Amino acid sequence: MISVVSLHWKRTDNTRLITQTLVKHPLVSEVIVWNNNPDVPTVHCSDGVTVVDSSKDLGLNTRFAAAALAANDCILTVDDDILPHNIAVESLYEFWKSEPEVIHTLHGRTPNEANEYANDVSPVEPYAESEIALTRCTMYNRKYARMYLDVEPKVREFDHDTKNNGEDIILSYIARSSSGKDVRVYNLPVSELPAPFAIHGRAGHRQYRTLLMRSCQKFFGIR
Repeated sequence: MISVVSLHWKRTDNTRLITQTLVKHPLVSEVIVWNNNPDVPTVHCSDGVTVVDSSKDLGLNTRFAAAALAANDCILTVDDDILPHNIAVESLYEFWKSEPEVIHTLHGRTPNEANEYANDVSPVEPYAESEIALTRCTMYNRKYARMYLDVEPKVREFDHDTKNNGEDIILSYIARSSSGKDVRVYNLPVSELPAPFAIHGRAGHRQYRTLLMRSCQKFFGIR
């Protein structure tokens, strides 16, 4: 079975739609929502849905704290601006069962020739390989969440210029270092939801992620 993990900040309507939809999927046994915004209420609890309300913003690492507490080895992280269709959930699960040590995702990134953080990887049948999985809609083994909580502070200490964000980059290099295999990127159907407050358009975002990516490459001895 699948444990779904999602973070909440201000997109309450999106979070409600995602949780109410995915908790009904026959392959999903639980949905865990971590609410990092004490000023904005999130979804009401219902059968199969657990909401963790933080008294302050504890950051993006909370997605892995929630995943580490999940009941299943199979974790599906879903951002609050995307809703995977049933066939996407089912397909990711089949791929995960065949390679449970690999990260399976719908959005990937890989460095360009200058080893800079680059644009989307375009999946082809049956999939494309990538260095980095965006955690927008990603399936991975729960053990990587536990490894992340141990490794993340060490990566940050390794390069003090990388202080926050980029948790998906660290997760990807943990899995690649452990499995020896690249991320798998698939083209599967989703519904894109409204996305106010997005951070990817902020100044310096790509440069920051390039710095963190290179730090991970050094830390894990990959590349």
